[in-house]
Amino acid sequence: MSRGMGTRGQSSPMGQKARDPRLDEVIRTLQGIGNLMGRQAQERAANIAQAAEAAAAAAINGNQANQGQAQIWIVFVEASKGKYFPESVQERKLAEFVRFHQGQMIVNQYEAKLARLSKFAPKMVKDPLDTARRFRDGLKPDLRSQMISLNLRDYNEIYDRA
Repeated sequence: MSRGMGTRGQSSPMGQKARDPRLDEVIRTLQGIGNLMGRQAQERAANIAQAAEAAAAAAINGNQANQGQAQIWIVFVEASKGKYFPESVQERKLAEFVRFHQGQMIVNQYEAKLARLSKFAPKMVKDPLDTARRFRDGLKPDLRSQMISLNLRDYNEIYDRA
């Protein structure tokens, strides 16, 4: 043991840690970066929440002023997809949406997952009739047959009956 050091950075005689002062500066810098990132994330989350509220209000109220904000939200979501979901991931999710069926899931689980996947296929669910058909066609065969025989075309009706 050279230079009077014991194991793991402790000096032999006193048992005190020999700490590099540069380490304290690195820790302070990292804490500052973490605080800054946390504030930025909070600001982004607040902006996203505000835009989502405006979009929801526009959808509920049909207010012309809010519809502009809703359009901004749609543009934001599309831009975010490109940035945070590489094209290859988007294509895989689209393919998963196309192949998706109820399988062993209960109807509520199937509906929730289908709704999540539909975000990657907006053109395929733009028309409410297509959305209802997509939901119906992915149901278990016995449920699908019942929905077809009832000639249901409304998504909510199909969901309620399934």
